[in-house]
Amino acid sequence: MKTFQYKIQCEEGLHATPAGTLVSIAKCYRGSIYLIYQDQRVNLKKLLPVLGAGLKKGDLIEIEIKGFREEECCKYLQRAFQEVL
Repeated sequence: MKTFQYKIQCEEGLHATPAGTLVSIAKCYRGSIYLIYQDQRVNLKKLLPVLGAGLKKGDLIEIEIKGFREEECCKYLQRAFQEVL
């Protein structure tokens, strides 16, 4: 299992455009990928639950990756979060 934390930087928070990009990237990996925020744990491969987390600028989230090629996936997702948020 690999994890990393990320603080939301985008003024609009995690809205539909960046969320859609992140979900598309997450779907490319066979393992499980979860976004964890406070008491919520949502599948990063599902757009509506990701949007439903209601993430705002400054929120600190954790991403948890389990399964096939998790090291590669972790690095790629870290870069993606920095680029879209």
